[in-house]
Amino acid sequence: MRHLVLALVVGTALMAQDTIRTYPFGETVITATREEIQKSLSPVAVDIISRDAIQIKSAVHLEEILQTARGIELKDYGGPSSAKLISMRGSTSEQVLVLLDGMPLNNPASGLTDLGLVSLQNIERVEIYHGGASGIYGSQALGGVINLISAKPTQKKASLTLKNSTFDHRVAQLSLTYPIKKVWISLNYLKEFQPDSSYKVYDKSLGRIVP
Repeated sequence: MRHLVLALVVGTALMAQDTIRTYPFGETVITATREEIQKSLSPVAVDIISRDAIQIKSAVHLEEILQTARGIELKDYGGPSSAKLISMRGSTSEQVLVLLDGMPLNNPASGLTDLGLVSLQNIERVEIYHGGASGIYGSQALGGVINLISAKPTQKKASLTLKNSTFDHRVAQLSLTYPIKKVWISLNYLKEFQPDSSYKVYDKSLGRIVP
């Protein structure tokens, strides 16, 4: 009788293990409906730029990672300190809503967002909503929505980013992250260095370079 009970228990355990199945869900997005859903169920196309992609491109500002994104036109009004504006599907810059964890970054007065001022430090991913979302987010989302999702740190972290690009344009960024229970504090300091790019002329009569 003991052998029968033992066999029954072992058989039941094996059957339980055999019936366990795991069904991994696909990539999820938040921007499409303001709730987390599968990307495949989104009513319009949503592109996701992961943290790995941001690090591979060494992107510091939002406009740098959006340069190669589909359906997006960037308007650069000059050098590093000038405005970087966005257009989607032929919209004006005021008709593209930029969010950070669901909170608008657009200037309340002008409706614009200077992407050159939006840091990608501590950003886990960027969701690009291709299509009008005025029914969900209001009139500012007529062209589309860019939603930045912050990383959820679990420990103290400090990082220093140094970047040297074209025309000796240099960027130094210091980031400090400090989690406190269910919230966290993130501090970012960014400094850009751009040498004088004006032409120099050598004056033979003076024997020196003049501006």
